[in-house]
Amino acid sequence: MYVAQRRWSDAVPAYQKLISIFESQWKRDPQNEIFLNERPRLYAGLADCYASTSQWGQAVQTMQAALERFQEIERRRPLLKVEEDERGAARVKLAQWSLP
Repeated sequence: MYVAQRRWSDAVPAYQKLISIFESQWKRDPQNEIFLNERPRLYAGLADCYASTSQWGQAVQTMQAALERFQEIERRRPLLKVEEDERGAARVKLAQWSLP
């Protein structure tokens, strides 16, 4: 909702809270596919929020975390087509944000 309304100052803490919950649940139940599958999207969404407010360092760091989460999925199973597409989009954004 906050993202749709471009309320970045509200979206960032909402994403941070969701990530905290998912990471906590992941640690408690690492076999649960829901927590495994959603983590990259949450990090990518938070990275987009940081980029929208020109917080480039945070955006880069958070998108790198999203890509690491895709690697965790890939260690367990092949990525789905949609996940491959999302990872590709994340890589493009990361490259753009990392330019001097």
